[in-house]
Amino acid sequence: MLFENIRFAMRAVFQNPLRSILTLIGITFGVAAVVIVSGVGEGFRKNFEEGMGELGTNLLLTGPGRMEEGAL
Repeated sequence: MLFENIRFAMRAVFQNPLRSILTLIGITFGVAAVVIVSGVGEGFRKNFEEGMGELGTNLLLTGPGRMEEGAL
């Protein structure tokens, strides 16, 4: 059964060489795109973490809000 499947697959590859080449190119570009996008994302993450690390740990950030009477 396994050898029949392998023989069938090899026959299909050699009977349709253009389809096989285009499929291989598509898979290659797809994998390359995923690797590039995840690499760029990792680079942005590291850059952000380094930028936040330069601010220090003794920094207090405040944002807009409303003052309530009796608030600390």
